[in-house]
Amino acid sequence: MKVILIDAGNTTIDCRFFQQQTKKIKKGLRVLTNDFLAMTPRDFLDKLAITTPEPVFLAYSSVVPNFNQWLTDLPRWVNVFNIRDSSLINNKDFDFDWERLGSDFLAMFYAREWTNAVLINCGTASTISFISQGKFQGTIITPGVTIGLEALINKAALLTPGAYKWETALFGQNTQVSLGIGCVNGHYEMLKSLATKQMTIKSEIVFTGGNAILFQPGWTQDGFEYQEDLIFAGLIYLSQSALKIANNKIKN
Repeated sequence: MKVILIDAGNTTIDCRFFQQQTKKIKKGLRVLTNDFLAMTPRDFLDKLAITTPEPVFLAYSSVVPNFNQWLTDLPRWVNVFNIRDSSLINNKDFDFDWERLGSDFLAMFYAREWTNAVLINCGTASTISFISQGKFQGTIITPGVTIGLEALINKAALLTPGAYKWETALFGQNTQVSLGIGCVNGHYEMLKSLATKQMTIKSEIVFTGGNAILFQPGWTQDGFEYQEDLIFAGLIYLSQSALKIANNKIKN
């Protein structure tokens, strides 16, 4: 049975394959959210090379209500599982009502057995989540680095879109380098400061998310961890019971 994992975010929808025998996560399809929602379910399955009816298990995390509705049009032979329905989510793992958390936070939290950790997810928004003694304490949310850049460019007549990136200079002598230092380097320094300032005990700091790679020079130099597929690891964990049931139905 094919296993599809989907992380539906406000900017992109990322689809991966999980190979049950090897326990490997394989990249499948990543599309802008609006473009994905414009596809029909048949188009989506064709792009994943699923051209004939066959058992498919699809586990997802979503912060996009329209995507949740889109899923209802998939064929019946696609077994759809929302990780929020997982029996493995335990109220005791949280210092507050976990129902108020987005699915992406749940997936990151359950991706590994954390003791003390700060999880920094860099996407449309940049979020900083705090885990202490294995319990989810809370989170900080800021506009993401690309949102900040786009807002500034849209409001400033002389600025133009460009490939703004991490800069090694202390200060810029042209607009592109200056913006890179302020918006990319500066965003990383803000995240690092918020993460370390709020820590009450020594914790591992882990970066993830589509924009985290922009900060590679920073998190490499500071010795922080980067796990690109963190949310997908959480999807696998939270859907394991439902996947086992789906596999047993095929065998029987």
